[in-house]
Amino acid sequence: MCLWPTIHKNQSQGVSMRANNPITPVFRSAMGLLATISLCTFHPQMSDRCSASPSEQLPAQAEANRHSLQSPTSEPPNATGTPTDQKLPINTGVLTSEKEVVPPAKPKDVLGDFGIDLASFGKFKEDGPLLASPVQRELLLRILMRQRNIAPKSMSHWAKGSERLKELMTSPDSFRCEVLKASGQVTKIETIPISPDLRDRFGMAQIYRCTLRLGSEQIPAILYTRTVPSTLPRDKPLDERIGMTGIFLKRETSMPDGVNLVFAADRLAWYPDSFLGDLGMDCSLLDTIQNGEPLRAGENEAFYEILLAAKKAGTGELARHAYNNLVFKVREWAEEKKELETQIQQLSTPDRDGPDKDVLAKVQLAQRLAAARLNYTKNNAANTFVPLVETPTDFNGKLVMLRGTAYRIVKVRITDPEIIGRLGQDYYYQVDMLVNLEHKVKLVTAASPDGPATEKMIWRHPTTFCALSLPEGMPTGNKLSEPIRVAGFYFKNWRYETSEMKDGYAARRTAPMLIGQEPVWDTREPSGLSSYAGMIAGGLFIVALIGIWAGVWWTNRSDNVRNKAVRAKVFGARKESPLDGANLEAAGYDFSHIEPLEPHHGLRGEEPTAGDGEPA
Repeated sequence: MCLWPTIHKNQSQGVSMRANNPITPVFRSAMGLLATISLCTFHPQMSDRCSASPSEQLPAQAEANRHSLQSPTSEPPNATGTPTDQKLPINTGVLTSEKEVVPPAKPKDVLGDFGIDLASFGKFKEDGPLLASPVQRELLLRILMRQRNIAPKSMSHWAKGSERLKELMTSPDSFRCEVLKASGQVTKIETIPISPDLRDRFGMAQIYRCTLRLGSEQIPAILYTRTVPSTLPRDKPLDERIGMTGIFLKRETSMPDGVNLVFAADRLAWYPDSFLGDLGMDCSLLDTIQNGEPLRAGENEAFYEILLAAKKAGTGELARHAYNNLVFKVREWAEEKKELETQIQQLSTPDRDGPDKDVLAKVQLAQRLAAARLNYTKNNAANTFVPLVETPTDFNGKLVMLRGTAYRIVKVRITDPEIIGRLGQDYYYQVDMLVNLEHKVKLVTAASPDGPATEKMIWRHPTTFCALSLPEGMPTGNKLSEPIRVAGFYFKNWRYETSEMKDGYAARRTAPMLIGQEPVWDTREPSGLSSYAGMIAGGLFIVALIGIWAGVWWTNRSDNVRNKAVRAKVFGARKESPLDGANLEAAGYDFSHIEPLEPHHGLRGEEPTAGDGEPA
């Protein structure tokens, strides 16, 4: 329907601001239609948009999209084509960068709204453990419950640095209800169960007591929290890097191990001894990720923390680490393949029968899969894809390298000032790509009231890569076909809605999502040297053709001269005129006995067959 509705609306608004314009509405409409036709006819970009349907025009407005992640196209295209016929799905952004920006509230004000004021903090006494007093225990549970209402950015905004730890030791009363941010080590995590009467009241079955050493001076502290990293063991000695942004409660002076500072926080931050932990990523946020589900507001902090960690890495560092990981994986898989081959040889002896046949079939299948996985990794220098969708929880936060074809690239705007301040930029790129699988996979769709279950074999799968930047000159928009290689941290296997309809609702698909720095664009313009070499090769090819033609011409010329000499000698001996077509009758040759050919140019008495010139 072209751009007529938009242009007509803009022109009508522009005319309405000039009340004295004498042009009539009918004439204005005619002029608007004429302008639209002119744009669609003579401007190539407008011509493309005029011929597109409304759903096809939407990808071209990627720059205008200022929301969060968009759903990729409905499903990967067929094996021979590019996704040029895909429709953009419904945009369902959920990240908090879309929401209205409000100034952060002070944590003490939020607690005061729930009746926990500074006077309430006076109930925390220095003499004796906190949990030994029922009054202090109940107040602690109230604070932990209400901390859910305090935004993490508010805690970070109003937090004091670890340099104030010494002041807390000397004058704790002046820091009551203040927020402090510090890092250090955790030495033990204890699970504290909540009594049934308080469990229903505060909505918590247990809390955790973490023994910490904070700052460079290893100041002892106790942190009470609702959430700790799921992978850290309980009630065992630990030595893990941690961080905390907590509300100061009190100082305990009568503890066996000395004086402890006591804090309450919503969670314990964890920086493991890994590449992601070394980049300053709080890996406890990975516990907030839910695979197989759409993007949720609760995953917002984890998403941008991983994006920030990727920015802290050096240029190309993610790709180097991912490649080194692949080298070790290839060695590991090669050993696994050898072990499976040895098992097959042992199970294939003639005296083997009975249940071992089933075992042999399973081992052979495992060996074929191991070989396919090994060959795929060697040939593509990329991780295998199928495990990313089969067991996504094994990969959350892990560094992965993939190779595929980008078919859609859009720029996503960030509007939250706090996130922009942390990230140092107000955008990122969403790259939707197709990745070849290491082996064919059967995709099964469950039965529905509208139809039975369906099965189909696929060998490509969509993937989403969120990048901080793009290579220079790389195109954006929809309907692309750009070969790329990406190295990024596996965020989740996310579910998105497509433009297809199923049972009256938008169909849903899942795809792995990676977060990294910049895709590697496999397509590069040829250098000047390669262009010069191409010109030389083309020139040599033309010279060779000329030489071949000259040789053929000279050979034919020699043959003609020789043939003329032979014919002159033969006909001269026979005393006959040369056989040249002009004197056939004069030479006495009789053609009267020759029978005419059949109309279909076949032999007499035979029927023509298909392909002989006439349809059979």
